[in-house]
Amino acid sequence: MYRIVVGEPGEYGNRLAGYLETHIREPVRILRFTQPEVFAQCEESADIYILDEMFAGALFGGEVPVDREKLIYITEKESGEDYCRYQLPGRLLEMIEERLAAPETGKSASKAAQKVCGLFSPVFEPALREIAMTCMEPGDLYLGMEDIGSAEKSSNMSDLCYYIRLREERIMQRLKEMARQEQGLFYVESPDFYLDLLELTPEDYRWFFSKLKKESVFSHVYVGLGCVAAGNRELRSFLNRIILLDSRGNGRQHSFCERMERFLSNAGNDSFKGECSRIWREDVFHESSG
Repeated sequence: MYRIVVGEPGEYGNRLAGYLETHIREPVRILRFTQPEVFAQCEESADIYILDEMFAGALFGGEVPVDREKLIYITEKESGEDYCRYQLPGRLLEMIEERLAAPETGKSASKAAQKVCGLFSPVFEPALREIAMTCMEPGDLYLGMEDIGSAEKSSNMSDLCYYIRLREERIMQRLKEMARQEQGLFYVESPDFYLDLLELTPEDYRWFFSKLKKESVFSHVYVGLGCVAAGNRELRSFLNRIILLDSRGNGRQHSFCERMERFLSNAGNDSFKGECSRIWREDVFHESSG
C-alpha cells in the first residue's frame, strides 16, 4: 500500500485528500496534516508528499528534507513540476501516478522517452496526417482529432470517444483494433464531426491520455489537432510538443501562428509546458510563397 502525505492548513487540503482517496487506482493511505509542527513530529515516511508552499516554508524555510522526486508543492502559480491549486485535480492525479509507476517497472527512462506531439494548422489542412507521418517511425501512432474527418467509412476517433466516455478498461486494446496500419505506422482517422470531441470532459481526456502514456502501447504518439482540440486546455497539458503549420503566403495564418507560439511559450499562460515550434507549409509541399 502506498502512503501519501497532504500538508495544507485549510479546507482545500481536506477536499484534495478526499479526491485522491476515491480516484487513485492503487491501494493508498492518505495522511492529512493541517499543522506543520504536527507533520514534523510524524516519523512515518511516505511515497509522495503534497505540501502547500507556505505550509512547508513555515516549518522548513522552503527546504523540505525529502527527495524532490517524492515532493509536489501546492502553488499559487502554474509551474512544470508542481501543482497549482487552480488546476483541475486530475492534473495532480496524473503527477502522482507517474511517480508511483516509475519505481515499480524499473523502466522510468523508457517511459520518459515516450512523447505526445500535437500538429496544428489553424487553416484546415487535408494532408495533416500525411505531414505527421513523415516525422513518424515504425511503432508510432497518429490520432486524428481534427474538426473534419475523412470520407472513408471505417473506425475513427468517434468510435474511440465512445469507449473513452464509457471508461472502457480495455481502451488500449480497442485502440489497437481500430487503428489502421501503413508501413509500420498506426493511425486513427479524425471523427466525422467535431462534436464528438466536445462531448469529452476534461476528466475524460485526463483518463485517456494517462492510460495512453502509462501503458506505452505505442512508441510515440502524434495528435492531429483541429481548432476544437487545440483549444482544449486539458488536452494541451498532456502534449510534450506542439508543431504549428505556418504559411508565408497566408497572412492570417501566419499572424495566428505567431500569436499562438507566443502564448504557448509563456510558461505562466497555459497548462501546456512543452516545446512549441513552427514549420512552413510552403517548405513541406515545396511550394512558392509568391
